[in-house]
Amino acid sequence: WDVLLWKGQHELVDKMRADLEREVSFCQDELLGSDVRCLQEEHDHLVGRTDELEARRPVLAEEVRELGGMARAQEAAIAEQAGVVADLRREAAAEVQRAKDGIAEVERTLASSQAASQAAEQQSAERQAALRRTLAGVEAEATARRRE
Repeated sequence: WDVLLWKGQHELVDKMRADLEREVSFCQDELLGSDVRCLQEEHDHLVGRTDELEARRPVLAEEVRELGGMARAQEAAIAEQAGVVADLRREAAAEVQRAKDGIAEVERTLASSQAASQAAEQQSAERQAALRRTLAGVEAEATARRRE
């Protein structure tokens, strides 16, 4: 009897162990299946996104080329404008220098003219004084003759 009881319990344990292993296996399959499904969905989403990005790559590459060309053109235009501005600055500086030189020449000419004018005034004053002396002498001589 004990042997039969022991044998029955042993068979029951084996059956329960097999049921438990089947249930664990089923749960693992179920969990792994849901994980696999989630991972598969994520993979499908990422593959779709990769395909979208790959499809946009040529368009974006063309846009990058176009923008690069535009940037180079703008840089060239800016460099050209900088050259024009530098030329204008040089021309303006030369014009300013010519104007300064002209002003200096005018100032020298004015100073020379003023000196000549002063010299002429001086000569005129001296000539006028000489003429007055001569006139005074002539008048004195005329007065002396009239008295005679």
